[in-house]
Amino acid sequence: MRGVADPLEGQESVQSMPGPMAHSPDDLELVMKAYLASEPWRLDPAVLRLPWIPIEEPKRQLCFAIAYGDELVSPLSEHSPY
Repeated sequence: MRGVADPLEGQESVQSMPGPMAHSPDDLELVMKAYLASEPWRLDPAVLRLPWIPIEEPKRQLCFAIAYGDELVSPLSEHSPY
């Protein structure tokens, strides 16, 4: 983040970080492999020492869900289009 203005300055509990943008998951994997191969924890003590760990492709198609709320908490407001 050297030379980058932090939009959340003063919010130490919520740190902003620039991240990679890519066209595909394979592109992101390549970027992260290269980044972690540089051992960034040697330059920045805030970075966790975590080498690249390859993962297996899921054997079945992934499923995602959206939770709209429950009896106690509702993320929808009166201005929500849903």
